[in-house]
Amino acid sequence: MPELNIPVSIIEQLVIRARAVQGKSGEVNPNNASNPTDDNMLEALEDDPEDLTAQELELEIDKLEPDQRNELIALMWTGRGDFFPEDWNSALIQARERTDGFSDSTYLLQEPLVAEHWLEGLRLIGVDVALGSVR
Repeated sequence: MPELNIPVSIIEQLVIRARAVQGKSGEVNPNNASNPTDDNMLEALEDDPEDLTAQELELEIDKLEPDQRNELIALMWTGRGDFFPEDWNSALIQARERTDGFSDSTYLLQEPLVAEHWLEGLRLIGVDVALGSVR
C-alpha cells in the first residue's frame, strides 16, 4: 500500500464537499412550470453565484501541499481506471508533470465523479474508507 502524504481524513472531507458541490446543476428549465413536480425539479439544486461552496472547495484543494494535490490527481486517475494500483508511482509522476494549463483544483473539480474516483482509488490502493458506502 502506498504511503500517502495527505491524511485520509482530509480526503474524506473533500469527498463530502465535492459531492455537495457536484450534486448541483447549472441547468435552468426555460419552460418553468407552476410547481417543482411539473418542472421535474430541475432548478431545485441550481447553482447560485452567491453560494461559495465550490469556491471554498477549490481554495481548500489549492491550500494543500503540491505532493498532496498530486496524490488527489493520482487517486482520481486510479479510481477511474487510468492507472492500475501497482502503477501508483507512475501516476504520481504524471500528476506532477501535468501541463494542461489548469490549476489542480480546477482540473479535479471538472471531473463529474471526482469524489467517487477518489474513494475507488483509495480502495484500490488498499485504504479502507467507510465513507465510500455512503451515497
